[in-house]
Amino acid sequence: MNDTVNQMKLVARAENSVARQTWGHAPKRSGAPRTKELPLKAKSIEAYLQDGMSRTDIAKAMGTSYQAVTSYINRYDLGG
Repeated sequence: MNDTVNQMKLVARAENSVARQTWGHAPKRSGAPRTKELPLKAKSIEAYLQDGMSRTDIAKAMGTSYQAVTSYINRYDLGG
């Protein structure tokens, strides 16, 4: 069984390598400070997150959807 698992790992590595060469890979975030000013909504969401609010609570407070809040968090890397 251990041989099978090791063989599967090798095949997965090879397939992932080919996929990266074909489609590229996701860029890693450098952790560098922001260089662009955040939009007003993104600043508000960031402030709410720092206050410890959940995404659902933020959406209710801003009168928007959970998905919209999540999109802002992902788009501007707000760390929520």
